[in-house]
Formats: sequence, C-alpha cells, structure tokens
Amino acid sequence: MSERWALLGLAQPRSGWFREVARWSSTAVLPLDVAIGVSGDETRARIEGGRTFSALLADATHPDLDADLIALAADHGCPTIVIDDGRARRDWLALGARATLPVLFDQATLAALLAEHAPTVADLDAGVSLGDDEPDADGHAPLVAVLGAGGSGTSTVARAAAQGLGSAGLDVVLADLALHADQAMAHHVGDVVPGLVELVDAHRHARLDPEEVDALTWHADHLPYRLLLGLRRPRDWTALRRRATTAALGSLRRAAEVVVADLDGELDGEAETGSADVEDRNRLARLAAAHAHLVVVTCRPEVRGLRRLTLHAAALRGLGVDAARLVPVVVGAPRRPHRRAELVGAVARLLADVDAAAAQPPLFVPWRSEVERAVRDGRRLPGAVVDPVARPVRLLLDQVPAPGATTDEPEPVAPGSLGHWWPTEEVGA
Repeated sequence: MSERWALLGLAQPRSGWFREVARWSSTAVLPLDVAIGVSGDETRARIEGGRTFSALLADATHPDLDADLIALAADHGCPTIVIDDGRARRDWLALGARATLPVLFDQATLAALLAEHAPTVADLDAGVSLGDDEPDADGHAPLVAVLGAGGSGTSTVARAAAQGLGSAGLDVVLADLALHADQAMAHHVGDVVPGLVELVDAHRHARLDPEEVDALTWHADHLPYRLLLGLRRPRDWTALRRRATTAALGSLRRAAEVVVADLDGELDGEAETGSADVEDRNRLARLAAAHAHLVVVTCRPEVRGLRRLTLHAAALRGLGVDAARLVPVVVGAPRRPHRRAELVGAVARLLADVDAAAAQPPLFVPWRSEVERAVRDGRRLPGAVVDPVARPVRLLLDQVPAPGATTDEPEPVAPGSLGHWWPTEEVGA
C-alpha cells in the first residue's frame, strides 16, 4: 500500500485496542505512524504542536474526550474516530466525531475507515482536507442580545423584552449570560442551581433535547418566560469550554421560540487586546452578539451614555453586526418631544460615523419608580417599561433577516453592461 497515515491516540492505560494498533504499526502490517497520549492535555499539546495528524483515535471511556477536544482536532484538520464499546452511551457523531469503531476491530476495518475519512501523510503535506465536520451550532429560534454599559438598565430591558414577548404568546427563554449575573437576584431565585454552567457542562458529552434544556431553566407561574440562571461567580467563565458553550447556545435556541440574552458590554477579543484570555472571558457576549438577529444596546440620555453607545456600535460592527440589526434603547428618556427629537438626530449622526448604512431609530424607555418596586417584590415589570421595548422588537424580528441570510434577488444583466473581454481597439481586427 502506497498510502500512509499518521495517527494520534488518546487511550486509557493498558488499552487493548491501542496495543493492537501499535503492533500493526511496528510490524508494518498497516502503514501507520502512531503517537499515543494518555491525557487530554498531552493530546491537545500534540495537536497544537505543529505536527499534522491524519486522525485522532480516541477511547470513548476516556474522561478527557469531549466536544471541545474533537473540535480542536477538527480545527487542525484531524478528524476524530472514537473507539466505542457502548458504555458511554453518547452520540459521538453529533459531538463532531467523523466515525466510530467497536472495540474489537480488525486491520481491514481500520484500513477501510482511514481510507474513507482520514487524509494520508501525502495529502497532509499537500494541504488536502477531506471536509469539515463542524457541527451546526445555530438553532432555529431568533436570538435577541441585550447589552450596554454598567448602570444603563441592560438587565431590566432584557427582562422587559422577555416579558413582553412572552405575554404575546411566544415561548421565551431569558438567558443570563453576563459575567456579573444579576437575574437570579432580580427574580428572587433562592437556589441558583442548575444554570448556565450545568447547561454548558452537559454539552461536553451530549446534545440535549428541548425537554432536557427545559429542566435546566427556572420557572415562575407569574412570569410568561423561562429563565436560564447565569454564573454564580464571575470567575466561573473559566469552566465554560468553547465548543460546549456554542452547542449549549444552539440547544437553547432549539428549545424556545425566542431567546433573549442579557450580556455584558465588554466585547474585546484577542485582536483588540492581544490577549487570548480576554477573548475567552468575553466569549459569551461575543458569541451571542455575533449570532443575534437583533442586538439591543442600552444607554443613558447623556454625553457619556451616547459615547458608550458609539463604542459598542463600533465593537459590534467588528463582530459583523450590521446597522439593521442594531437597536439603540435610551433608558430614562426625556418626555418632551423636542428633547427626544434632538436625541434621535444625535444617535443617527453618531451611528452613521460607525456604519454608513441606516441604523434603526432609537427606542425610548421611561424610568419609573415602579421598576425598583417590581424588582424588589419579584413582580412583573410595569407596562410603561415593557411595551416600548417588546412591541418594536417583535416587529423587527419579522422584518430583519437572520445573520448570514440574504434577501437579494437575481437581476438580469443587460448585454454590454459589464464591458468587454478584449480591448476596444481590437474589436474590428
């Protein structure tokens, strides 16, 4: 056989199937180069070490095998083949693996599987890939991301949007994705388990159906939405694996008709700060904002508040959020019409400097004393705060296309309108 494969293995100590693969390699029964790892950290280091591998053979019972390790291997062009004895009871293909093998497999079975799914060493040298097994992270429900500077009423506006959409008959989940999660306190939740950490951790090894996601949310009879509780401590973001977080957001969107996400206003990544840790810390906000159908940005009607709105708009533009999906909300807006007209003009001019496309006009939300009392007593927010947010958001969800969608129709091209394939002076030659 002219083909040769470079394999990376993740196996339990004294694993029988890996001893067989190593023996086939050393005796040249199969054209294999095999490197073994006994821990997830060692395997990650090998994958990121610069050497390319044809495939990762991983033991299904290994505790470090999860969706993030499979995704890391796939990002480096290394498909994962899971050796599964059935005890783990996980859908490895749904987690991103390219194929599975039973524990008792022979040389011919492994060779056929490698020929079908794994690039050879020659293909790796030539940069040939056999395809991307990136799982679909998006669900079907629209996502409304709400963010803003601290103290601008972001959590209240997110709750108002969820309450208004839920009262309109939609199945809504309010997801607290902020580092400093306050929705549990605002909703008088006594026990903050389960929540976001449990949802993400569950997606390390499985994909949850809507009923399982629903079991991880908090319900209250007097509220028309479900609540996904957030982080118990800001430092808990370190427990959120990248691929598992993306998969959890996808499952959340498949378990509801609308997801409203309460986010932080920090969107900086490695490109802006030079720090991968900063990007990991801000992953929740960056991920939700980039995939949101609408991004609601709250601000106060003052110079500093409008400046923060401009900074957030610029950061969102860097994440690919166009002007049509950005909805400014001025919290504590003045009542006089001429003052509101001045704010509309100021917001339009400021956002035009960020994106030449026309932005959505700002929404005005009055700040009432009943809001604090409703939060204190765990009651519904007053309609004067809910209606100015929920009604326009519902209309915009029907009008604004989803991220990545296109509504452009093909247009006929008039003959000659695209110029000529040859210089004009040669036409008569």
